[in-house]
Amino acid sequence: MVSFRAWTVVSIILVFTILVVYGFLFEAEFEAILSTSWILIILGFILGFAMIFITGVRLYVLCRILHVNISLFDSVIIRGIGMFISYITPTLIGGEPVRAVLLQRRANNSSIGLVSSIVFIETYFDIIICNVLTLLLGFSDIAGRNFKVTLPYLAALYQITSWTTILFVGFHGVANSKVIGFLSKYTKIGVDRIKFEGEGFRWGFRKVLKPYGLLVVFTSIGSLLVGALTFMIAGFISGGYLSLTTSLKGFVFASSLGVSPLPGGALGVEYGASLIANATTVIMWRFMSYYMILLIGGLITIYAVHKLKIIMPNKNSLKTNNSEANKSDTKIPFNNSNLKLTY
Repeated sequence: MVSFRAWTVVSIILVFTILVVYGFLFEAEFEAILSTSWILIILGFILGFAMIFITGVRLYVLCRILHVNISLFDSVIIRGIGMFISYITPTLIGGEPVRAVLLQRRANNSSIGLVSSIVFIETYFDIIICNVLTLLLGFSDIAGRNFKVTLPYLAALYQITSWTTILFVGFHGVANSKVIGFLSKYTKIGVDRIKFEGEGFRWGFRKVLKPYGLLVVFTSIGSLLVGALTFMIAGFISGGYLSLTTSLKGFVFASSLGVSPLPGGALGVEYGASLIANATTVIMWRFMSYYMILLIGGLITIYAVHKLKIIMPNKNSLKTNNSEANKSDTKIPFNNSNLKLTY
């Protein structure tokens, strides 16, 4: 079994190697990249932290709505850890389970179903809005038979379809006795426990979505604009001017192709960005976004592990939590009367 540290090192080296090879193949100006002003690098660091902070504030607000007792500081910490994990795992998806487990632990063992609804809402809207923008901004290219954008277009359709299917199946599956029986058999978790956590997920999702859905939408758009601004600055550094709209287009194309099975969405992300910008801009942007997020998230993770005594979840700890969950009650911010709402 590969250790967490080894996997992190391998992921960082792999993405770096791909960027170097990509730069040589497409004649990137490495001298311009290496001579970048420290002021611009610091700006990239600030934008990376801004993305973590915006989503951290959103996480805090959603937790407050569902009466999950967690501080703003802890919310930002958990978002930083989640983004760090996502950036070293394939398809840029991997930090979500970690966020859910850490939320449960820091919130004094709140219902895992409830905190999972918060994580899923964040992730779902981030993915859907990003990929809808890919479809909208790439429509003129598809209509003009510019088939270079076919891959990000198909990736966007795939992500929208798959995540909506997951939402539909998951939302209704937790109320299906056959699905609950199947989950209980293979997870060794009691049927009553699965029903309880499933209802917590459904309750949390509905309570947030109806009155506060726009909050999630606006913060998702805000984080996308921060990403687009980073892309635009990378273009400026490489000597080319990219408008905010063009930069947003490059950013969402790259993000849609983050479904690449390599760590950090490597290859797919570079291809998506290269449809809009030259190789120098793409490499500069990857360093300002990917490696800056890794740096910030890595520092946050180290701080959390050593200072806050947050232990990264593993398979054994999750199994322990599941077995304990079947024997003891969990503190929850809702009661049975709330769970009797009509869905």
